[in-house]
Amino acid sequence: MRKSIIIFLLFLFSQLLAGFSTLMMKNWDNIAAGRSIDWLRAADPTVPQVLVVGLWISYLLLFVCLWLLRLTNSPMMGNLKRGSRLRSLGFIGSFLLVCVGLSLLITPLGLDDGGMTDQALQIKEYWGGVLLLCIGGPAIEEVVFRDGILRHLRTRGLNAWAAILISAATFAVVHGNLSQFVTAFPLGILLGFLYVRTGDLRLCLPAHILNNTIAVMGLLFPKIDDFIEQMPLLLMLAAGGLLTALGVGYFVKLYRS
Repeated sequence: MRKSIIIFLLFLFSQLLAGFSTLMMKNWDNIAAGRSIDWLRAADPTVPQVLVVGLWISYLLLFVCLWLLRLTNSPMMGNLKRGSRLRSLGFIGSFLLVCVGLSLLITPLGLDDGGMTDQALQIKEYWGGVLLLCIGGPAIEEVVFRDGILRHLRTRGLNAWAAILISAATFAVVHGNLSQFVTAFPLGILLGFLYVRTGDLRLCLPAHILNNTIAVMGLLFPKIDDFIEQMPLLLMLAAGGLLTALGVGYFVKLYRS
């Protein structure tokens, strides 16, 4: 439990570090010149390029810190046996069905995302930002919440369900807004089961990356989101419910077998 708490606190610190480094880089000229700065105004709006660099720096430092403290598993990625590849694709495919289904179900609710969509729209204008959203973010989150928190909870003797629920809850909370919490919690549960199933990141990391990539595709091609938002409400809910049910059902079937 202690190691899981340390990992979670290190992750929160890395987020603060990203914000601080972004603020410092943005106002470096004024700082170097010794000019006074109104920090409240300086923090908004954030320059997208600087934010991307700040996040990459914080993620890399966090990973190095976890590695030096031996809080990560080595190796984190196992090898897929030839006979298990089709089953692995089934796990990832069912996970993506749930991702799309949940997205359709919550769209009509119009939940507040805390400005995360606007921030992502700025970040995706730069290739480093796209890589951050699609790969960097999912990678560090899987290292922290599955290979870190979940694994250490299991090592301390906590049963699988409890460890998965705790890691999924912390994963959802750090997103910081209701819209992402509603989807991150159930998806965190599925990612937790993928980790427990393999003992490493060979399934949950690709699944997470593909989920974020689909979300970024919606940002890169706004017509996709426009098409979804123009769907009749009943059709959207029916499609969302069907995809979610199919995804969960197939996921459970694969897991039990």
